[in-house]
Amino acid sequence: MATRKSSGKLHASQFVPSWGPKQTALVNMLFMEVLTGLGVHDLASYFRGWSLAAVIACVVLFASLGGYNYGIGGFIGGGAVGVAAPVVLLWLTILLAGITLFLAVYLLACLAVWTLLRWIGSALFSW
Repeated sequence: MATRKSSGKLHASQFVPSWGPKQTALVNMLFMEVLTGLGVHDLASYFRGWSLAAVIACVVLFASLGGYNYGIGGFIGGGAVGVAAPVVLLWLTILLAGITLFLAVYLLACLAVWTLLRWIGSALFSW
């Protein structure tokens, strides 16, 4: 049976965690669960439910800003952006919470390793 010989070099990807498809899938799953908990199952329930006032406010705000800066095209584009703005803000909030949790776990692990190494070093070299 043939085995690959290790080059002996350490790569950062071997010991530093990185954001990947698993984390993105987790955030999207949490987002769908939050929407289901809020009673949003499809596009009709999105407009009919809790977010009608938010959607109307966002459409008016974004359409006004787009129309002021870019004319009729900006008005239409701003209105389209305003329809999706509440859901996008909810998704971004969940994404940032996931990133914060991911980094907090990594930093706590680094702190634990640093504390352990410092404790071992002080025990070995304190004579």
